[in-house]
Amino acid sequence: MDLENMRSLGIRTIDLICGCGRHKEVDVDQFAGTEAVPSMTRFFRCGECGKRPKTARPGRLHRGPAGASTVRSMNLTEEPYLPGDEALLLR
Repeated sequence: MDLENMRSLGIRTIDLICGCGRHKEVDVDQFAGTEAVPSMTRFFRCGECGKRPKTARPGRLHRGPAGASTVRSMNLTEEPYLPGDEALLLR
């Protein structure tokens, strides 16, 4: 899946998971649509261990106005890191 296809489905973020256990959901609107989701790991480093994330996958699906309060998480096992967390994945 590339970013253009992901965006056409209404998904604007990717979930980056590092081998050290950290993960973060990041907005990827600034990247070209031709980038493949798995290849997005090369643009980020973990703020905790300094390594590149191990995995990148599509983030959460945000519904439009009809279901504005509905959010479906594609990552059911871990909580996303929020701004201000100690170890963030950085560009």
